[in-house]
Amino acid sequence: DDSIYGVFSDLVRAIDRVTEETGYLHFVMTERLLVSGRHHALCAVDATRRVLESGQQRISSAAALLETIVEYVAETMERVAEEVGAKLDRIEEKILSDDSTDLRRDLGRLRRTCVRLHRQLSGLLLMFRRLDQQGPDALKPGLRLRAGRLAQRLDALDHVVVEMRERSRLLQEELHLKIEEQTNKSIHLLSVLTALLLPPTLVTGVFGMNTKGLPLTDVETGFLTASVLIVSSSALAYFIMKHLGILR
Repeated sequence: DDSIYGVFSDLVRAIDRVTEETGYLHFVMTERLLVSGRHHALCAVDATRRVLESGQQRISSAAALLETIVEYVAETMERVAEEVGAKLDRIEEKILSDDSTDLRRDLGRLRRTCVRLHRQLSGLLLMFRRLDQQGPDALKPGLRLRAGRLAQRLDALDHVVVEMRERSRLLQEELHLKIEEQTNKSIHLLSVLTALLLPPTLVTGVFGMNTKGLPLTDVETGFLTASVLIVSSSALAYFIMKHLGILR
């Protein structure tokens, strides 16, 4: 009854940028003390340390310090979500303009980022909803957090992330349909070429037989006649496919 403890996730920070790797912050908070532990440099903790060192913000209690860390967790995820949204806009523009080269890998990476963000936000939401459901009277004054407000902000951000996850899934499906359409067009073209070249191949195969009684062997214009037969067979195959609606 004298402390609050838990674990929540945050994005790991590299030297110069925010990564997509997930790290975990373990904490125990009393009325006057907040003890935390982590294996990696986390974005929210680093941002809180910087703002306190610069004097831009004053922290009056351990609960306010924990709230500040969570606020920066949400802020970091909001920035990542904005970047994901901008990249999805660019990918959607390329798909609509039929420029779908090498987009599957980018879409898969963005969708994986949305899944990770949703998983992290779900853990945070669960923790603060539990605190909010307990009510203010269940905790001592020094342990009370603005759990309802934090849960509301995290829930709104989670809705945005879920929408982007669904949007990336729909874009993946649309991209797959376009790729299948291009593949079908290529197969159709290959089938048409095969059908056009099959009759000439048959003609050349017949005249290539080394047997007696082969026609046009003693005729001076035999080669020209065979060539006309080859072209005519291709033209006949073309008109038949045109009549049947195979060629559009």
